[in-house]
Amino acid sequence: MVKSMVVGGFTMILHDGRHGAGLFLLQHWLPLLALFLCTVYGSAAEAVADASAQAAAAQPSNIRVVRMGMERVYSTSEKTVDKALARLNINLAGRQVYPQLGTKVENGMIIHVLGRHSHLSTEQVEVPYKQKFIDDPKLKYGETKVETPGVAGKDEVTYENVTRTGFEQKIELERKHLKEPVDEVVRRGIAQAVWTPQGYVHYRYKMIVEASAYTWGAGASGNTSLGLTPRVGIVAVDPRYIPYYTKMYIPGYGFAMAGDTGGAIGGYRIDLFMNSLWQCYEWGRREVEIYIL
Repeated sequence: MVKSMVVGGFTMILHDGRHGAGLFLLQHWLPLLALFLCTVYGSAAEAVADASAQAAAAQPSNIRVVRMGMERVYSTSEKTVDKALARLNINLAGRQVYPQLGTKVENGMIIHVLGRHSHLSTEQVEVPYKQKFIDDPKLKYGETKVETPGVAGKDEVTYENVTRTGFEQKIELERKHLKEPVDEVVRRGIAQAVWTPQGYVHYRYKMIVEASAYTWGAGASGNTSLGLTPRVGIVAVDPRYIPYYTKMYIPGYGFAMAGDTGGAIGGYRIDLFMNSLWQCYEWGRREVEIYIL
């Protein structure tokens, strides 16, 4: 029995026998059908892509024209700077233009129309490199060591040079990166330094003490033994172990000064002033390592 099928405008003859229905179709017609579909739909896809590209090219470009210190935005379908400016009826007599007149117009382009007493210049300028620091506990505090030397970059800058009576001014119009700078890597010594909210701070020595806390009505009732008003940062000490006015850093408390003492404060024991009784309870009594600055 013979059957027919219409595919893509072509009539295909299908043979159906007892020894394998559709065998002829599989062996002979399917490769041709695949080639036909690829040809038809491939050409259609290319046509759509070409049409999209043409539509995009036909879209007007927005350009910004700067002249006489003022900037205005225009929409143009012209393809080059000179034609765009001519379409806008901008007088170029005796004036320089940047970018150059034959430059292709791009969306968002800035076009500078210079004054009659201005001229263009291009210079290559050095771009300074930055420093990156690596904290090194093996180096003494304050000591630095360059690990990787920095290399300055280079930019090409286009200027408008404005000349007036007794006055010259350079206005940067465009900057192109020719060479990126390479950061300098410096190792920074932090030996015998402690990390604080203000960064690493050098200390003279450290000691382990027992620290408690006091506040108004709970150990504080007036000025300190040095005549100071109790406040956060005042620490009661035994002056035989920690001299008065000694500055220190206490982890969990902050920077402090030895500015008070008390009958129960003896040896390696300190008392920290807090703003409230609740903070005193929260601190409790603990062993802490303090850093003498």
